[in-house]
Amino acid sequence: MARSKLYFLLVVFIGVMLFTGYGTAQTHKAARKKVIITKVIYQVDHSQAYIPQVIGLSDAGLQTKINDNLKAAILSRKNKNLGSSIHSDFSVSFLNGNLLGIHLQGDSFTPGTAHPSKFDCGIHINLSNGKVYQIDDLFKPGTDFTKRIKELCTANDSAYRLKIKDLWDGWTSDIFLSSWEDSGRTFLLSADSLRVYSIPSFAQGAISGYKIPYSDLMDIINQEGELWQQLKSEEVQTGQGDKQDAINNVSLYFPSKAGLKWEYAGEGIEYAGFTRSVMYQRDNLVQIADYDGGTNLAMVFQVKPDAVTKVFSQEEAYTDKSFLNETSNQADIILKAPLKKGQIWKSDGYSREVMSTMEKITVPAGTFANVIKIKISPLDVSEDGQTFEYYAANAGLIMRERVYIEQQL
Repeated sequence: MARSKLYFLLVVFIGVMLFTGYGTAQTHKAARKKVIITKVIYQVDHSQAYIPQVIGLSDAGLQTKINDNLKAAILSRKNKNLGSSIHSDFSVSFLNGNLLGIHLQGDSFTPGTAHPSKFDCGIHINLSNGKVYQIDDLFKPGTDFTKRIKELCTANDSAYRLKIKDLWDGWTSDIFLSSWEDSGRTFLLSADSLRVYSIPSFAQGAISGYKIPYSDLMDIINQEGELWQQLKSEEVQTGQGDKQDAINNVSLYFPSKAGLKWEYAGEGIEYAGFTRSVMYQRDNLVQIADYDGGTNLAMVFQVKPDAVTKVFSQEEAYTDKSFLNETSNQADIILKAPLKKGQIWKSDGYSREVMSTMEKITVPAGTFANVIKIKISPLDVSEDGQTFEYYAANAGLIMRERVYIEQQL
C-alpha cells in the first residue's frame, strides 16, 4: 500500500469590509508567558494597515478587549477627512507578559492634499486589563514632566542622543524641543529607558530623538502607578503556561464576519485550490461559499462558543442567494468544546479527534502557533483515507490535508 496526500494551504486571508480582520504574517512570544502577537491586515477602500492582535489569553473577553483597543488606537491615526486612507506597519518594541509595546509607523492621505501625514509613535497596552497608556501615566500627577524631559535632553544632548540607521541625523536639540509636543509627545518604553522623539516635518520624517535612563527620572516617576508596576513586573498575571488548557470557546477558531475571505492553494493529485468567502451572517448563523474555479458550494454554519455545526449545504450554488432561512439538511459538528488533545466526537458519518492544540504550522500566509489539529476518519470502514484539518485562533482553517491509501498489487 502507498499513501498519497492532498494539501490545501492558506495563501492569504483578508477582509473586504470594515472588520477586525486576521491574516498572520509573523508572531512574537513573551519569554515567560504564552502570549502570541499576530500581525493582521486591515484593508478597506484604499487603506492597508497591519494591526497587532493578541492570542493565547485564557480570558476570551479580555483578549477581545485588548485587540479592539489596539485596532482603535491604530485607526485613530487616520485623517478625519472624508475619503482619507491609512497605511501602516508595526514592530513589537516591548513585551514582558504584562505590558505590550508597539512601535507604529505609517501615514494617512487625504485626496486633494499635497502629501500624506506621517506618523511614528508608540502604543503601550496593559495585557491584564486592556488599558492603553499615555506618557502622563508614567509620572506623578501634577508633575511638569514635559519641562523636565526637555531640560534633561538639553543638558545631556550627546549622552542621550540616539543614532538610528536610515533616520535623518542632521537634527538639533532645538528641532526636537520645538516639535516634540506638536508631535503628541511620542515615546517608546524599554526595560531601562524612555525614548522620546518627533516628526519635525514631512520631508525629514521621524528623528531618532533621545534615550533617557529611568534612573534620571526616578524622582518624578509614579513608582506606585499602574504603568510603572506593569513595566517592571515579571510575574505572569494572565494567560497560559507552557501547557495549554482546554479551549472552551471554539468560535474563536471559526471567524464569521461578513466580508472575510480566504484563498487556499492546492498541492497534490492535480487538485486546484479554492476561495472561501463569508457571504452572510445573522446572529449565530453564517453562510460561507467555497469556489474552486468550477463548482460553488454554499454552506450554512451555526457558530456558538460550544460548537461549530454545518447545518445546510448546497452544491452548484451560483447565485448570491441567502440560505440562512433554509431548513437544515444536515448536522455536521465541525468543532466541539472542549478542544483538548484526545477529545473525540462522531457526527454525520465521521469521527473527529483532536490530535493536538499546540501545533506550529507554516503556510504561504505565514506561521501560526497553537494550531488545533483534527483528524477526520469515516465511520464506514469501506471508505478510503483520512483528513486532517488545522485551525488557528482568529484565522480559522489554515490547512487541510487528505491522506489516501492506494492499494498496490
